[in-house]
Amino acid sequence: MSVKNIVLYIVAGLIIFAVGGGAGVLYQQQKGEEINFLFKTLNSKIISSIMADGYVANIEGKNISLDLNGESLIVKIRDDAKVMFFDDKGVQKEIKFEDIKKGDFINVNIRLFSANQFEGYMILMRSPLK
Repeated sequence: MSVKNIVLYIVAGLIIFAVGGGAGVLYQQQKGEEINFLFKTLNSKIISSIMADGYVANIEGKNISLDLNGESLIVKIRDDAKVMFFDDKGVQKEIKFEDIKKGDFINVNIRLFSANQFEGYMILMRSPLK
């Protein structure tokens, strides 16, 4: 193999490497734009609430772990979050955060405050179905 062929293969390899790197950068920029669009949309004043539903799997401090259909999510709850309970007749009353127990099915209203951070500001809990 001649030196000319070796140089040609090295140059071709570098070109392929550069094109691949450029394509990767372009892909990441598009992905970032999609995340920014989604974040801006979900933070719009038109969207009043984003809700997470699930069974309480664990409570550590103000972090509640929710499970539903094999998926899980940990939600940090604000210190001033309201916790509302609805009985089987639809009567509502405010309860304490400490009244939430493992196994309870709850709805948590959440707010995004960055592209990858959110917090719960209201919890709704209903009487178990009979």
